[in-house]
Amino acid sequence: MPLYLMKYIVTMKEKRLQIFLQVGYWSVQVLLMIILLEAESRLERAVGHGWQYNLKWIATNLPFKLAIFYSYYHFFIPKWLRSRFFLFLLVTVAFLIGYPFLKMGVDHLVGIEGLQIIVFDDTEKENSQFWNGILRRLITVVFNISTAIIFRFSIDWFRNQRLASEAEKTRLEGELALLRHQVNPHFLFNTLNNIDSLVYKVSEEASEAIMKLSSIMRYMLYESATPYVQLSKEVEYLNSYVELERMRVKNKRNIQIESGLDNPTVKISPMVFIPFVENAFKHATPTSDGIKVSVRIVESKGVVHLNVVNSFDSGITIQKDNTGGIGLRNVKRRLELIYPERHSMSVNLDNNEYLLNLKIDLNDH
Repeated sequence: MPLYLMKYIVTMKEKRLQIFLQVGYWSVQVLLMIILLEAESRLERAVGHGWQYNLKWIATNLPFKLAIFYSYYHFFIPKWLRSRFFLFLLVTVAFLIGYPFLKMGVDHLVGIEGLQIIVFDDTEKENSQFWNGILRRLITVVFNISTAIIFRFSIDWFRNQRLASEAEKTRLEGELALLRHQVNPHFLFNTLNNIDSLVYKVSEEASEAIMKLSSIMRYMLYESATPYVQLSKEVEYLNSYVELERMRVKNKRNIQIESGLDNPTVKISPMVFIPFVENAFKHATPTSDGIKVSVRIVESKGVVHLNVVNSFDSGITIQKDNTGGIGLRNVKRRLELIYPERHSMSVNLDNNEYLLNLKIDLNDH
């Protein structure tokens, strides 16, 4: 799926979620108003208030609640809270002081009473009702401003988390693509050098080498462009590479590759194994019987093991290649990115042989 289409779908889902939460929130608000009005009627503080009065009361109060909530949600919080906090504070204080008196005036004009909250015990009933009305409306504005802040901060936090996740995913995909493509030219130059030496030998060998290279290039250009390939394809690719390397040695029996796959279709990131195999041929030192390299790939229950062994003599100096470490560094980084905590690797020197063991759990793919 194209990235722009995926982002559009995610954005639409996010908007639907916001609408759903806000509709739910205001539905609860209306329900609470009805419950409070009904409770007050039962306490005989609003004798004679019927459904028409309740409807008028809700129709008068709800627009004020909406105005407070969305003025903060869409304007004051995103525009002023961080960049112009002092102005935000002044506006909020003005709301807290002015709203209760403004709302009391509007309620008086339309002929509705406020829900009574008895906290003062003045001897003058009228004075007590006035300050109870102010307190009730102050609680309303504080609640709506607080709710708007909570909603806005929550939405912004989840959006920032999503954007950070998308940015990290894009960065990792770019890094993985770069790591794969850094390996390819280095490997192709090595292979072309091998074929260059073969053209002076029997033409059948050169022809076979070219066919192997064609198969390898096809895999590298087309198959490895996808995030994951079938393990059998990766093994086939390694077979072609090892066959090319076998052509340039005298004792071909010393170059071995074998595989055993319980599930050939299990998916793996492409070109994960090749740097280790290539490194074995590059650093293998000749014995009395020539260089020796053995590659073994076994998969069982979604777990694949790569074992690479090459002859090594510490007394022989091998000419270093400045690009030699690129492949191994890149593949180690790729393993950390793609299979975190699902791979292990060990390298040992035993009886003039380098032994590499790589284990990858592929069950998540």
